[in-house]
Amino acid sequence: MFVYGTLKRGRYLHRTYGFHNSEFLGEDTVKGELYTLGWYPVLYEDGEHVTDVPGEVFDVDEDTFRTVSRMEEAAGYKTKKTKTKSGKNVYVFFYKGESNRIPANRIKEF
Repeated sequence: MFVYGTLKRGRYLHRTYGFHNSEFLGEDTVKGELYTLGWYPVLYEDGEHVTDVPGEVFDVDEDTFRTVSRMEEAAGYKTKKTKTKSGKNVYVFFYKGESNRIPANRIKEF
């Protein structure tokens, strides 16, 4: 699973959703556009400014995957399988709420 924002190591939701019990496979990137919605970022799959968005890859168990997927999908994300820049097949959560794609909130530097 590819994570960014509050699910990364040392961040707010990392331990809450069990990532501390998952195998960390390394840092990597996926293609997308990152925006801020205040205290957390959202990742869009496509757009005018698609770039390599940094994050972390974990090998998660089925329970962790289900728990995180339910939480993310309830918050307006879709789960999609994609490849990281290094070629890993991962699940990633892309945001669906187009009304939140405000140019001033695009994160340009990571």
